[in-house]
Amino acid sequence: MSAIDADMVRALLESFYNSVRRDAVLGPVFDPLIGDDWPAHISKITEFWLTALRVSRGYKGAGFMAAHLSHDSIREEHMQLWLELFAKAVEQEIAPEHRLAFLNVASAMAENLRISLHRRDDGALHPTSS
Repeated sequence: MSAIDADMVRALLESFYNSVRRDAVLGPVFDPLIGDDWPAHISKITEFWLTALRVSRGYKGAGFMAAHLSHDSIREEHMQLWLELFAKAVEQEIAPEHRLAFLNVASAMAENLRISLHRRDDGALHPTSS
């Protein structure tokens, strides 16, 4: 059994984001936000995932949630589709003994994003002054 490493995570994320970019719903959300910066984005989220999976401590970005909340095009209703595409990529790219680790992190991340996006869109994160 091989250990989770950067090459495995990068291969998963490249596969996943290729499917996201081809998706009729998520592609138009992510492509304008990332533009031509996909290699840098993949590198950054590879570090995020390695940290989330407790493989390394390389991710130094504290702005994960803020980065997603700052884009109105990222919506709560996207989370289920994001998870479905991620699960398909995990099934294709990750050995069975490691799949649950990836899916657990993805589920927790999607739920945290879903809650925060709901609060953002409900006005709870940006209260207006009266």
